[in-house]
Amino acid sequence: MNPPPEIDGMEFIRELGRGGFAAVYLYREKEPYREVAVKVFFDAGMRAEVLHEANTMAALEKNDNIAHINKVTYAKDGSVCLVMKYFDRGNYATRVANHPLSVREVADVGVAMADAVAFAHRNEFLHCDIKPANILISDAGKPKLADFGIARPAWQATTTATTATLAYSPPWAAPEVIERGEFSPLSDVFALAATLWHLLVGHSPFELRGEEYDPEKVSGRVLAGHAPPTGRADVPSALENLLARALHPDPARRPPSAAEFGRQLASIHVGPVPAPPTYAPARSPRSSVGAPDTSPRPLPGLAPPTSRPHWQPETRQPPRPAHTALRPVSPLPEPKPEPPAPPPRRAALVVGGAGLLAAIVIGAVVLLPGDEDPAPPTTTQGPRDPDAGLAVPPGKPTVKAIRTGDKVRFTWTYSAAAATDTFAWRTSEPERGGVVDNPELSLAATGELCLQVKVQRVDGSNAIVDWSEPACA
Repeated sequence: MNPPPEIDGMEFIRELGRGGFAAVYLYREKEPYREVAVKVFFDAGMRAEVLHEANTMAALEKNDNIAHINKVTYAKDGSVCLVMKYFDRGNYATRVANHPLSVREVADVGVAMADAVAFAHRNEFLHCDIKPANILISDAGKPKLADFGIARPAWQATTTATTATLAYSPPWAAPEVIERGEFSPLSDVFALAATLWHLLVGHSPFELRGEEYDPEKVSGRVLAGHAPPTGRADVPSALENLLARALHPDPARRPPSAAEFGRQLASIHVGPVPAPPTYAPARSPRSSVGAPDTSPRPLPGLAPPTSRPHWQPETRQPPRPAHTALRPVSPLPEPKPEPPAPPPRRAALVVGGAGLLAAIVIGAVVLLPGDEDPAPPTTTQGPRDPDAGLAVPPGKPTVKAIRTGDKVRFTWTYSAAAATDTFAWRTSEPERGGVVDNPELSLAATGELCLQVKVQRVDGSNAIVDWSEPACA
């Protein structure tokens, strides 16, 4: 472990955290007298990288939602150091370590960060590493986007050319980043949506609660497809739908920009403003000793960081890891204007987590034997055209399950169907869930597998809150 360097005019206090390339220390600056955070890269030859990050942050300092840099200085051992304001309230990774945020606070953080990311994009910079640990909390409790260490110019980041310092953080990285090292404004939108999902749940969409962090497993889940719903009853369906679209594996299906993502997020009613939070003392970030290291990691097969600037391309390509191919889909149509609110519906029981297993034991279970024709459903699917069903809420789906060998095919019908409807799904295996575009799904299963489905409206209006009864085979 590298010891903290001696810096003229500064007194070392303690380490704040470390990642794959650098450590951040708390120093007390003597003139002016104040505490500052100092980022020191492990490789003394990474001067170009430090100056790149400093110049990027300086170019974006006009935005109030972006953390500002104080200066660049040099330690006695020659290390180049980035000196920044110290945020003693920590970051959002530690903020949600023990308890997720309220929906209102997540929406406020999301709107502010969308503004910061959109500002960076307008100035032709991509952040490339948006995650909870890189959003700091100011003295006033406001979010500040930080750590532009692997940010890159937008006009050179959308190609598959890579550099030795190309890196990413798997739990929040888009599929195209993990697969091809392909950054774009839409990969930043994906990472921002994954970050907000994390703040709502307490972990990223592609990690399992209680599981030891494994970057290969997490990357595999990202490449496999859709992120699951948050599972929180207080999250509006419009917010669930927006996050699902922003986390779509096909970039063309995501909101077209960070600005548009922020606009849609701001338009969602998420309830009253909560009381100001009480902040616990600052804690070491998740990448500190004794915790999983989710700091940016080099793409597979790339050399360790060198002094080569980020924007200088390297001739070789990263190897393509084995993954499930992503299905090409067409872009979603523009959301329709929200119709008048429907009559009040009876409250429905939302079954989640362990409750799903209980529902499977004591609830109604649809089990279709062999090739026999199932009984007709009680609801009618009807034509799925763009205007069908938008005047009334969609009906509760009726799911059928047919097993063929080691696969189970699920189909479902419901009243007031619309062509733009999507479907959240979850199974009796907690790690399996997601969103699909069509009312059918085939899943591999060696034992009994049960599925529940919920309809999601593209514009978030008239979306039913009921999950279907579980169907098993």
